Amino acid sequence: MQGFMDRLADVLGKFANRINNLRYIMVIKNAFAALIPVIITGAFGTLFSAMVFDAENGLAQIEALRFLESLKPISSAVSYVTLSFLTIYAVFLIG
Repeated sequence: MQGFMDRLADVLGKFANRINNLRYIMVIKNAFAALIPVIITGAFGTLFSAMVFDAENGLAQIEALRFLESLKPISSAVSYVTLSFLTIYAVFLIG
């Protein structure tokens, strides 16, 4: 069984290496690697908007932390700008 797994890993590794060396795949891979900070920023904006600044389900439901609800539009805007325009950023980097 181990010999089969080694042969399968060798065949798939060669195939993946061949695909990875294609010019267009490399450009797309590098563009998305450059977009990782944008994706992470948008994910944190969504996370804070839903779990911290939400008055019904987040930390803002606690009376002492009610002031956090006023920060929700900021995190929603960060999430919108990063994740909604992700395709524009990707096209610019790939193009």
